[in-house]
Amino acid sequence: MNNQISNKISFVLVLILVLFFGNYIFENTIGKTLELKKEYEELLELSTSEIDYSSLLVRTNKQLEELDKLIIDENKHAGQIQQVIMEQIEDLKLQYNVSITKMPAPHQYQLGNYIVLTEVFELEGTYKNLLRLINELELKFEQANLSSLNFELKRDFTTNKNKLYATIYFQNIKKNE
Repeated sequence: MNNQISNKISFVLVLILVLFFGNYIFENTIGKTLELKKEYEELLELSTSEIDYSSLLVRTNKQLEELDKLIIDENKHAGQIQQVIMEQIEDLKLQYNVSITKMPAPHQYQLGNYIVLTEVFELEGTYKNLLRLINELELKFEQANLSSLNFELKRDFTTNKNKLYATIYFQNIKKNE
């Protein structure tokens, strides 16, 4: 009886070892071979497919031309552009009953051969007046592109009233030579 239990335990241990080593051998030989075969087939498929490099070049050149169209003024730096925008807003703010609440320092970011100048202004006023002022800036202002606009309603706890704020982002793209 003891001999039978010992034989069964030995059989189970041998079976576990066979399964373990079988799995190990499969993963390191046949599994790797199957992965390499799959990669080879993918490379073979890529080598037979034709890529139209001329159309890819044309698309890239068109994207560069579109980016070059966004370039406005190569000689002005961010501070000068912000000053011009602020003067424009100052001229219009009395007409539209809008006030400037924040004007953080301009941000300059370089991406490859291009420098992106970003100016941010936060204005406070009524929805219609803010929209009218922003519309006029967008139509008449040529020194920078109006790139983003965000409205936010905040509660003024001193007067217990809601105030509407518009954050305006202007961007200028310069080619870095």
